[in-house]
Amino acid sequence: MNPLTQVKRTQVINQKEAALGLSEDASWHAKFRGSAYVFVGGVPFDLTEGDLLAVFAQYGEVVDVNLVRDKATGKSKGFAFVAYEDQRSTVLSVDNLNGAKVLGRIIRVDHVEKYKKKEEEDEEELQKKREERGVCYAFQKGECNRGDACKYSHDEQRNANTGWGSKEDDPKWEHDRHRGPQNKGESCGVCYAFQKGECSRGDTCRFSHDEQVAVQGRGVCYAFQKAIICKIYF
Repeated sequence: MNPLTQVKRTQVINQKEAALGLSEDASWHAKFRGSAYVFVGGVPFDLTEGDLLAVFAQYGEVVDVNLVRDKATGKSKGFAFVAYEDQRSTVLSVDNLNGAKVLGRIIRVDHVEKYKKKEEEDEEELQKKREERGVCYAFQKGECNRGDACKYSHDEQRNANTGWGSKEDDPKWEHDRHRGPQNKGESCGVCYAFQKGECSRGDTCRFSHDEQVAVQGRGVCYAFQKAIICKIYF
């Protein structure tokens, strides 16, 4: 909807309420009792936070002025959010400043039901995504050095109450598997040449040279099972 149309629409609603003599509880303003912020649109680009403070302080004590600026240039984007100490001041500013002309521009003033600064919204969204991914495995071990840049949750209370199983069995540990197998050659199995005592690769071999695993991994001799004398070891 066009900003000027919104300005006129709000003015018409206020005029009708005044004509009907509606109480505060019946007024459309009552919906916004939980918010002490108002939105200000059509702000002249030359106006500063101090200028807005001077304008809106006519209707109550202002406790916050957030003139939204471009992060790269620092220039005003032409809209702002103003907070009053007393929520009832928002009603006065909407009724009296909506449609007012400031430095040749008509400003729009309206209630804000749920106001959060962009930085707060961004951080809340990031935290929500971290919680969805699960608790950081490195954080649980006290080894995560990513800090706020970590994509996973660093919630200490959740960490204490996870009750998660081993990381090999649980898909929630997926983010930690980039580290690869815990021991060299573990995921590739036992070296066949090593089992026969013939591997010449040494430490460069990508298969396991674990003697205990090698013994367990060989299985039962087929010739022995058939009660045939095994010629390999006898």
